[in-house]
Amino acid sequence: GISSCATQLNTDVYDLDSRVEIENKNREVSTRQKNKLRNRTTDKKLIQRKGQVLMELDFHLNQLFQHLENTFHRKDITAVLLSDHGTVMANNKELLTKDRSKICLKVLSPILSQGIDETFVCAVDVLPSIADLTSIQDPCSEIRDGRKWSVLGGTPRTMVRTESISPIGNQYELVLRNNEFVYYYKTSFIGRRLDTNSCEENLYFVTDFDHGKYRDISAKSSEAFSEFQQISAGIVNNILIKEN
Repeated sequence: GISSCATQLNTDVYDLDSRVEIENKNREVSTRQKNKLRNRTTDKKLIQRKGQVLMELDFHLNQLFQHLENTFHRKDITAVLLSDHGTVMANNKELLTKDRSKICLKVLSPILSQGIDETFVCAVDVLPSIADLTSIQDPCSEIRDGRKWSVLGGTPRTMVRTESISPIGNQYELVLRNNEFVYYYKTSFIGRRLDTNSCEENLYFVTDFDHGKYRDISAKSSEAFSEFQQISAGIVNNILIKEN
């Protein structure tokens, strides 16, 4: 977690993560903390210490992979290392910023060549891709949202999406991202369905969004905004909250 890493690096928690975790609905982030996050400058020493920690993690992971190779032989191994950034943040508009969308996904397989794939993938793509790598037949493949990675012959994604429901269950947020734009949708619930008539919708340039500049360009890029609206409508119109 962030706290333990901060202790190891001898630094402040807020220097490691510009988003503040919400532990429960009653917690509030003070104005002083918000200003500290907003106005902070790059700490070169901190970046260097982060690099040292990552090297240490790689060292331990290498021991794991070496053990697997020595025990089972490399040609029999398929290993996937995935980082899930499922933190609730003070500002959920940041759900798909660069730091939170370009997260760790490392795959070791005799089928794959060494290299880096820059295409969009989602967490739901992991299962069908592992099934393909290990020649496992998935009987539910036709009804899954996930698809095989493009390096395995799957259709490349042009967009990624994430959704969030607040801890108290009365607020829904959707973020869609492609190479150029980020679309943000927010609304509340009426009964068991979303209130699609009173929602907040914004469109941002990816380059601005990743730097925390939330300048709405929906009016200037009306064609792109309209396309995102159609996609979001297909998602939110099918959402129904199940009763306990």
